[in-house]
Amino acid sequence: MSSIDNYKLQKIIGKGSYGYVYEVKDDYSNKIYALKMDKPGKKSLFTEINILYKLRSVKNIPRIIKYGLYNDSYYFVMERLSITLEDFYMQTLKQHPFIKLIIQTMVAIKNIQQQGIIHRDIKPDNIMLNMDYTKICIIDFGISKKYLDKNNQHRIKKMNNKIQGTVRYASIFNHEGIELSRRDDIISFLYSIIYILNRGLPWQNMNDNSRYLKILNKKKNISTEELCKSLHNSFTDILNYCYLLKYDEEPDYDYIILTLSNVNKIFI
Repeated sequence: MSSIDNYKLQKIIGKGSYGYVYEVKDDYSNKIYALKMDKPGKKSLFTEINILYKLRSVKNIPRIIKYGLYNDSYYFVMERLSITLEDFYMQTLKQHPFIKLIIQTMVAIKNIQQQGIIHRDIKPDNIMLNMDYTKICIIDFGISKKYLDKNNQHRIKKMNNKIQGTVRYASIFNHEGIELSRRDDIISFLYSIIYILNRGLPWQNMNDNSRYLKILNKKKNISTEELCKSLHNSFTDILNYCYLLKYDEEPDYDYIILTLSNVNKIFI
């Protein structure tokens, strides 16, 4: 496989349980794009394509150029992105550009949720920048869901669910089997930012058979003040606020964005 339609495969730039992401070159325009492809017989990208189409008015998501089937595998072509937000911070260590990108990420989450979608796997690897580092792009909508039903009402709370997304950044509600809602995306976003700034989280490196329970206990037993002790108190305030939100309650996005906007320096 050297080409798919008019897109020539250049190299693999990502992979996961879904399949692969390739850098590709358009034979007609010579432009460089990214192509994401399912493993044969899987249908996870079919869901992602539908979600991305519904979110097409949101500017901070991958822009789909083309999609289709190739040898029983779904694929879509999208704009080529550069590095993750984490890599950007580690390479530059510049606080003010990073704060602006944090705010842009929160605005993106707001815009996604206001289209009736929750991402369900916000993490550092899924927050990327465009090629000139000016725009955040949230990626990987493979397990995203609508949180509104056909009557435009919030779906009822279900219990006893398996943990969704990435355990490291999962909310306590997620651990406890509560159906994910808007608050969980924002909590995962905050855990991601704390992880980047502190270069880790206290519940990392728990890899034995009881790690899920150990991680949950650590998250429950550490206060937000302790978790964010080296950071601006705005992070503590927002995390505390999110944990007080009810399952179906709409977050006060303006409060969160304004609180982040008041951060003039990240570290105390």
